[in-house]
Amino acid sequence: MIEFGEQLRRAREEKGMTQQTLAEQLFVTRPTVSRWERGERYPDLMTTKRISEILDVSLDDLLSGKDISLEAERNPVVENKLAHNIVIALHAFVIFACLIVVVYNIINYFVIYIHGYGYETPLAGGQAQIRGHVSTIMMNANTGQIMPIIKIIMQIMVFSFGLDQAIKGKLSPKMTGGIIVLYLAFATLIDTAQSITAWITQKVGTGFALLDLSSALIPTAVGTVFAFLFFIRGSKKIIAPITIILVLVLKAALNLDYTLFWIGYMMRKRTVDYYVEEHIMPGGVFEVMSTFTVNNVLKLIVEVAIYGLIIFQTIALWIKRKKLEEAIMKNAEAEVKLKEATTK
Repeated sequence: MIEFGEQLRRAREEKGMTQQTLAEQLFVTRPTVSRWERGERYPDLMTTKRISEILDVSLDDLLSGKDISLEAERNPVVENKLAHNIVIALHAFVIFACLIVVVYNIINYFVIYIHGYGYETPLAGGQAQIRGHVSTIMMNANTGQIMPIIKIIMQIMVFSFGLDQAIKGKLSPKMTGGIIVLYLAFATLIDTAQSITAWITQKVGTGFALLDLSSALIPTAVGTVFAFLFFIRGSKKIIAPITIILVLVLKAALNLDYTLFWIGYMMRKRTVDYYVEEHIMPGGVFEVMSTFTVNNVLKLIVEVAIYGLIIFQTIALWIKRKKLEEAIMKNAEAEVKLKEATTK
């Protein structure tokens, strides 16, 4: 079977048109038409219909159902200009938010270091001991942010690559799926490692630790599998995009609940550790909790932006595939009617 690119080239040449002439009538560039004819890219369905009108050929002659399906899998997930700009903006926002988190943690670490080692005005007697306790707790709290910082750096790397591909117009379903699967797989590993580390170092109860581990491991692991099936394997089953969306909404809800928990603690000025409660002044406790809270709010913003981006791409690809399936069915019905008309 002759592929779309070859059919397009033959129809164009039979019409006596150059690639440049066809490109001008379609309001695209000549290299775009050249890529279509080489089979590197496919036009969207509306453009394909316009081509058939300009070249006076039917859609059935110009392409097959297989060609229409390839259009969805080779072209970017989002081709609408406004939607494409939204994808680019979301990638850029994720990167910017991640950088804010990194900068905040670096600044916070040095502030804590200065407090802990006395580079401020010296405090005497009991006040110095209290400040030392506060600084120790805060240093330990910041050390506990190592795994999340590794996760943030991973996010910057993954979505910087995604931003580059989006700007170049190369975010095909497989490319998009690769980025999503890579992010979710790394997030699963890092969240699991963080839960296990907290279990061991902080002597968290077994029941609480297993609950924390399950909430970190199961949703993202399930999301990784279904993202692979939907974006990379091209699964047409509705369960795949629905599961991806539900998993991300669940993760966002869990992160929001965790953040609200810390905000509630901070507003009530309660401690996060019995040792702190017994030995540290209230102001110091508030300072510790403020650090945790700001960190959690910033990370929540990053996670919600990432989940929003993935959900947007998931819905866009599902709609695109659905429209192409409908187009294939209409073409098949039109072909049957044409054959029935010619046999009468």
